[in-house]
Amino acid sequence: EKFEQILTHYNLHPLSIRIGIHTGKVLSGNIGSDQKLKFGCMGDAVNLASRLEGLCKLYGVEIICSEDTVRMLPTRETFLLRELDLVRVKGKSQPTKLFHVVRQDKDVEAKSLLNVVRMDTTVQKSNDKGSFEKFASMRKKLLRNKSKS
Repeated sequence: EKFEQILTHYNLHPLSIRIGIHTGKVLSGNIGSDQKLKFGCMGDAVNLASRLEGLCKLYGVEIICSEDTVRMLPTRETFLLRELDLVRVKGKSQPTKLFHVVRQDKDVEAKSLLNVVRMDTTVQKSNDKGSFEKFASMRKKLLRNKSKS
C-alpha cells in the first residue's frame, strides 16, 4: 500500500504482476562452477507454470493455477477459485484446466467479489451478449471502487 502511494506521488503507473502456478516434479539446485553459481529449476512443471503466467494477460487476471494445483489444496474453500478454461498450451499434448485465483482484498467485500465471480461463471456457461455486458459492467464497478480506496 505504501509502495503504491509512492508510485502515485511520482505519477508512475501502479505495479502489476502475473503469476502462473502449477504443481509437479521439478529438478532444482545449484548450477555452475565455483566462480559463477546459479540456483535454478527445470522441468515440465516449470515450463507449464511459465505458460500459465503468460495466459494471465490474455484472460485479464493476476493469478492462474492449474487443476493439478487445485487438487493439491487441503480444502478448496481455502481460496476463492473461478474456473477459466480448458486449454492446450504449447509443448503439451493434453489440455490443462485453468483456474483464476481470486484475491479477497480487505478493501473489497467478499460478498461483492462472490457476486462478480458467480456472474462471470454464468456468462461462461451462456454466450448471451447481454449477460456478458452486465458482467463487464459489474467488474468495472468493482475495480473502480477498489482503486478509489
